[in-house]
Amino acid sequence: MSPTELKIRELHCQQCGQLFRCGSGGRQGGCWCMDLPHGLPLPSKGDCYCPQCLSDIVRTHGMLQAPENDPLA
Repeated sequence: MSPTELKIRELHCQQCGQLFRCGSGGRQGGCWCMDLPHGLPLPSKGDCYCPQCLSDIVRTHGMLQAPENDPLA
């Protein structure tokens, strides 16, 4: 594994409990979460949020406008 390659992990969302994959699905080949705006302080009581919950948090704080074809919208 190269230093820039992430280990893909299956996690449960700390907010909703949904199982999801961390470390893949991003446009640049990394984790899907790297495609979202950075810098929002997130409450953390676990490891990660699933794509739906993290997108909802970012939208709630006005950092992301959902495109018309967004499957998470």
